[in-house]
Amino acid sequence: MDPLTQGLLGAVAAQALLPARHARAAWAGGLAGGLLPDADVLLQPWSDPALPWELHRHFTHGLVMAPVLGLVAAGLLLGLAPPLRGARRPLLAASIVGALTHAPLDLCTSYGTKAWWPFSRADLTWDLYPIVDPLFTLVLLLGVVWAAVRGRRRPAVLALAFVALYTGAAWSQRASALEAQATLARTRGHVPARSRVLPAPGSLLAWRSLYEVEGMAVADLLRITPWDGVQWIEGGRLPLLRAGEEADGLGEESARRRVLDVARRYRTFAAGWVARLPGEPGALGDLRFSLDPGFRPPWALVVADAPGLPPVRWQGRGMREGDAARLLGVLGGSDPGLRPLPGAP
Repeated sequence: MDPLTQGLLGAVAAQALLPARHARAAWAGGLAGGLLPDADVLLQPWSDPALPWELHRHFTHGLVMAPVLGLVAAGLLLGLAPPLRGARRPLLAASIVGALTHAPLDLCTSYGTKAWWPFSRADLTWDLYPIVDPLFTLVLLLGVVWAAVRGRRRPAVLALAFVALYTGAAWSQRASALEAQATLARTRGHVPARSRVLPAPGSLLAWRSLYEVEGMAVADLLRITPWDGVQWIEGGRLPLLRAGEEADGLGEESARRRVLDVARRYRTFAAGWVARLPGEPGALGDLRFSLDPGFRPPWALVVADAPGLPPVRWQGRGMREGDAARLLGVLGGSDPGLRPLPGAP
């Protein structure tokens, strides 16, 4: 999740586990330990357009690294905050607890995390949490502040209980999204070769459905609530890019080799969900994520065969005017594109 939420979860976990008399060391160490694994973003040389995603959520997110990162976080705090020096052991324990919470929280999102590094370099994900969820973050913030002000563990324990309930709700919503996806595929006569459902940003109510059939990626947006059931918006279809096609049209051999190397690593990062974006020459999109129900990913690789431009570069995209309003409309059920799932009562 976002760094703020990572730090808050580390803090609330440390507050819940450490004795109340170490309240200050608990929240400070847990917060620092929860944040530190994301320092890997500082290791990324942007001259290589593949590394911004290859190094993030890499070795600093391995669970075996948590004690090391906890020690580093505690050392930094002891150097920056002398009043904490009287609680070295509780501070170290809190920092390790905070670092241990980081990878499991990232596993709940959809990007992929090398949690078992160095024993495995697989990018693991459970596709449970949106990358940003204001409700989740707010509850953790309240738990941390309440526990710190009152000097008690109970608020932190209650916040962790919320996390457990939230996770159960996420599993239930994901199961409903998978069932809805199967229904849509069946009504279209599709037999997916592979499929995923991913929570959209904002809450557990909206999910992106993505599956492959005959070399095509098929996308839909699902809204799942207890009061309205399952609703959906058709996202469309797009041909998936086959390996080696990324450099089509490039004449210079050195440029081709460069593009194919970066594209191979990009394809691994995106779990093979890569396609040329319509109306955007040279843009290769990661279809797992989109700023609309179809295919408008928040980032892309751009391949260019033009003087003065690198053969391949990383391109981030921001939200357009109206994107936030539409997301709120989907979450609230007011978007005019929403319709009942086929066959639903």
